[in-house]
Amino acid sequence: MKKTFLLIAISLFTSCAIYINDDGYRFLTNEEKTHVKVLDKSINDLANDGNIYKINISQMQDFLNSREKVMVYEYLLYCKSDHCILPTAVEEKCCKAGITPCFVLESYTGAFSIPKMDSPLLIVDTNNNLVF
Repeated sequence: MKKTFLLIAISLFTSCAIYINDDGYRFLTNEEKTHVKVLDKSINDLANDGNIYKINISQMQDFLNSREKVMVYEYLLYCKSDHCILPTAVEEKCCKAGITPCFVLESYTGAFSIPKMDSPLLIVDTNNNLVF
């Protein structure tokens, strides 16, 4: 009985929440949600206009096939590893090396706090048909 109460008390008073298989979209403000768009053209035609574009696998394959050198950087805002690099630094290094950077977000969480870059921000549309 004491162990059950303690477990419930700990659960109620912890501030850490873990969401599995959640892209964070539901936590965006209404204003932020207006900047999430389904991409209806080629990734090649995009510039960073402050929006996040939902893409499908076919669009990514077409983009990769159209470029000679591409670095796809899958970005997670809260990565604590020493190997995590800010997208702005990745973009700078890629441009200096003649490589096209492509930023794919893991989640919408914190996406609108990323400093402005030239490259657009993409996220895989998990509700879309993921046929390879």
